[in-house]
Amino acid sequence: MATEASATILIVDDAPENLVVLSELLRPHYRVLAATSGEAGIRVAGGQSKPDLILLDVMMPGMDGYATLAKLQANPATRNIPVVFLTALVAATDEEHGLQLGAADYITKPIQPAVVMARVRTQLQAKQARDWMADQNATLEAEVARRMQENNLTRMTPPRSRTSARTGPCSPLHWAGKPRTWRGRSTNSPSSRPPTPCAPCARLRQAAP
Repeated sequence: MATEASATILIVDDAPENLVVLSELLRPHYRVLAATSGEAGIRVAGGQSKPDLILLDVMMPGMDGYATLAKLQANPATRNIPVVFLTALVAATDEEHGLQLGAADYITKPIQPAVVMARVRTQLQAKQARDWMADQNATLEAEVARRMQENNLTRMTPPRSRTSARTGPCSPLHWAGKPRTWRGRSTNSPSSRPPTPCAPCARLRQAAP
């Protein structure tokens, strides 16, 4: 997750003078990439140096800003990158159309440096918050999956035999071997004889010398 200070901004504009102005304004604060067409912007956005924000001109020859945005949002690798439109169009219907397509904001031309910096900063902070939330959700989902797996393994493990910790199947004083007393009393006395042992212990007692 990139911090605001280390963020990368992609500028897509067919006018070289606009690229120069925006690059000089943003480069002291951010890493800046540039493209002169919608097609080139799509290639850069989907590359290894994925931008954190795209400033996209609306009126461009060939693929305009609206078509470029649609392509970006159709690609899972770029659909979550916020896009701010750069446009000289000031009609409310134009702005509404861009926002309906998924644009995060608008910056009107001619460019006002203070407005550009404020809106860029706002969008980067919002993206940083979304990325942090996505990381937290991924961590929580992984923890839930781990605990569910542990619970499944616990259910699949057979319970430990209740007699495994004792010296024999029916009592701590096992009938195998040579015990001949029950709690210190002779087993010859009917009144002091222990309860009848279970079948396994009876067989072991009969086999004992």
